[in-house]
Amino acid sequence: MPLAGITAVRRLCTAARQYPHTVQLQTRWNDNDAFGHVNNVFYYAFMDDAVNAHLIASGVQQTRFVAESSCRYLAPLQYPQPVEVGMGVTRLGRSSVSYAIGIYSHPANAIAGGPTSGGRELCATGTFVHVYVDGAGRPTPMAECTRAALEAIRMDDGSDA
Repeated sequence: MPLAGITAVRRLCTAARQYPHTVQLQTRWNDNDAFGHVNNVFYYAFMDDAVNAHLIASGVQQTRFVAESSCRYLAPLQYPQPVEVGMGVTRLGRSSVSYAIGIYSHPANAIAGGPTSGGRELCATGTFVHVYVDGAGRPTPMAECTRAALEAIRMDDGSDA
């Protein structure tokens, strides 16, 4: 995603409450690296957990692959911080969906001066793209139940170009 797109996502989603779906997660001891903060790979796991928690809770069973992802790191997380991950759909195509994601620290652990929402610090913003596929791994249209689950967490005006 171009830098301008990431900046737009950050501006749109500084507040966790602006995301249609949120998930509370707990950092784990082994998430920390030698530098004493949560290693960058775990931010992707947090994003994946949030997206799939919504899809599983919505009964989506259609096979999907991650086609693209990005993460912009804004502030460190450390074990044992709880985190809140907010996410929503920004684009809904025939066989693909794009998500905007924000990762927030717990209010008690927010660092002074960082972008906050209700005492939470915005630690990272990210994007995630899923492509729904058939048994041969080729893109296929989303099932109606899949589309309905994604429409329920839509963030934009609904006009997909």
